Amino acid sequence: MAKKQDPKPSAHKRTRELDALDKKTLALIERTAGGVRTKIDAQTLPELKFPKRALSNVKYDASIGYFQLGRGVISRALSVNTVKSFAQTLRLMSISKEMVENDDFATKREAYYVSKNWGDAKFNEQPESDAVMDDIEALASLEGLSREQLRYYPEEHGGAVAGELVVIDRDTETGRPIEIDCTNFGTGSYAIPHSVEHLKFETKAKF
Repeated sequence: MAKKQDPKPSAHKRTRELDALDKKTLALIERTAGGVRTKIDAQTLPELKFPKRALSNVKYDASIGYFQLGRGVISRALSVNTVKSFAQTLRLMSISKEMVENDDFATKREAYYVSKNWGDAKFNEQPESDAVMDDIEALASLEGLSREQLRYYPEEHGGAVAGELVVIDRDTETGRPIEIDCTNFGTGSYAIPHSVEHLKFETKAKF
């Protein structure tokens, strides 16, 4: 079994320029954490507000073809009962910030394991980690952001492609476009990267 690596930035930091979604993600994290800090400095109880994840707070948007969360929210104030989930939420968001800044990523499973170094704030089981991550994802969705923008992914492998398709990716160091012909892999295939929003395609397929 491969050893799990902590989802932390490596010593080698990439020099790519942050794109609009990355900047939006960082702004959300900094605004959320800053709000908590402001409340603490004012000696008042901070709170985190998350979209209500319930059937009564979703609606179907026919123009995009899927359900979206509404504007209903739930507030979670800092208390003896919520201090652990508060700490876990802020720690996961902090790791997300580091990964965005360093163009890194982590799987949901890795996020669970890295918490083992958090002392009393560690997750006891994977579902506990998933629930906190779902709250953060729901919060990000109100800004048009996905879990992928937070740099957390369900699995290590995102799938593969073979056939008549040219994928236009970018060099992670220079940002220059790279054309990848999926017919040139012999008996292999092109591994789909975790982040796909920037990809472009050339194909004769009809949709």
